[in-house]
Amino acid sequence: MAPILSRVSSDFGFGKRSASLGYSGVSSNQPATTVSEIYTSYNSIFGNSPPDGVYWLKPTGVASAFQSYCKFNYLDGGHWALMLKVHNQGDLPSGSSYWTNSTLNNQTDFNLTSGNWSKYQTWVDYPFTRLAMVMTQSGTEKVPPVMIFNTSRTFSAAITLAGGATAANGQNNVVKCDSTDPAIGVNVTYHNMTMKSGTNFADVGGLEDIIQGYGIAMWANNASNSTTAEGLSSVGRAGAWIGCPMDEGGHTFNNNHNVYSDSGFGFGASTGNPAKTTSAGYSEWTNSSSTNTLPAYVYIR
Repeated sequence: MAPILSRVSSDFGFGKRSASLGYSGVSSNQPATTVSEIYTSYNSIFGNSPPDGVYWLKPTGVASAFQSYCKFNYLDGGHWALMLKVHNQGDLPSGSSYWTNSTLNNQTDFNLTSGNWSKYQTWVDYPFTRLAMVMTQSGTEKVPPVMIFNTSRTFSAAITLAGGATAANGQNNVVKCDSTDPAIGVNVTYHNMTMKSGTNFADVGGLEDIIQGYGIAMWANNASNSTTAEGLSSVGRAGAWIGCPMDEGGHTFNNNHNVYSDSGFGFGASTGNPAKTTSAGYSEWTNSSSTNTLPAYVYIR
């Protein structure tokens, strides 16, 4: 039986629930370890799925509980935590120091339709083995293949593993996903991959569109590939990706090429002739502009 919302009070968007209802994630005093725990606990009481919204999490080893926007029975039928939302070109460009530091941004704003970008506590404190990029193009939500990692770690730890602020100059330092669902084939391009949800992305017709190193990447301090985009200023760090660097015909998925992969797909993708970046989207070498797919979101579980 569905919960009676008149019994609850507060700031979820669907109402605030009293801790006396007894399910995990309901309050800072009763946080859940994972989003799946919220689902199981809620379902055991009410017999159905909890509504999407803001809940309290405290993963194992984390000192304090924090709030997270959670989606249930979403991609792959899984239960996901929101890690990042961007709405405008210039939100978290690839050269931003926010990629390599633990500073959060607008972390209490869970309005998914607002124009403010947010980097949430889940970035530093929520371990995951699945990562999903959700982008919007021409009003249609599109989800590329979900990244699957064999090792559970936080995003902050993944960025550090990819080199972080000390990533080697001119190198694609990639924490590759071990697999994807659906699979990404050899020589696949961003505009012909099998999407998880939504239609394929449009081809912009530039050079270098073959996906390689799909995962989380850093490409540091390459001044010729600065993150100047249309109307945006350059910054010193050339690359930070959730998604992938791309290359032209000679280099394929699972054959990471360290140089000359000058295009990008995903969050923070950048390319260098002329130098430009996307907050979420894709950009190809020699193409006159970057293609932003906004608003866009990163979910993890």
